[in-house]
Amino acid sequence: MSLADRLLSQSNWNRGRAGQGLSAEIKKEFRKLNYGAQQAVRLELTGVMAKHAEPILNKLRENTPIIVDGTTQIRRERGKIRDVYEPGNLRKSMKIFKGKSNTFPTIYLGPEVGYGLDDDGYYAYFLIVGTNGKYGSIKPNNFPKRTEMQMRSYIENVIGRKIVETTENSIQKELKK
Repeated sequence: MSLADRLLSQSNWNRGRAGQGLSAEIKKEFRKLNYGAQQAVRLELTGVMAKHAEPILNKLRENTPIIVDGTTQIRRERGKIRDVYEPGNLRKSMKIFKGKSNTFPTIYLGPEVGYGLDDDGYYAYFLIVGTNGKYGSIKPNNFPKRTEMQMRSYIENVIGRKIVETTENSIQKELKK
């Protein structure tokens, strides 16, 4: 029985606590690798996670709210037009970002933020947390959490299995070198 089969057959996997059953054996094998090989495994894992996160990104875009009345919003600074936000702008700004951690492979899904972008999603925070100010209020709409709850089984079963398989294959490949 391969490492992946042993890890996937553990009872913790089906209860949604895959990390508890996986970590000990994978860490043990991972520690045997030198630093360069560990970096190669991390890069490969990040790529696998990003590749399989596309359905989650699509669901996140689907759950992202759009301006109800369909009007274009204009942001001004000192009387000059700074930015123009079209309906659906926040949906278009959603991207997959690869983490830069040297110790743990990570990906993030969220709006791309920055000056000069066509689809600047800087205001996603205000939609998620809500605001209450002199220009009106916005009720909290935690659409990322709702997306996570809807896609939890996909994350645990599909992405989790791909991570285990990729980790096992990468570690075995690096150990043979």
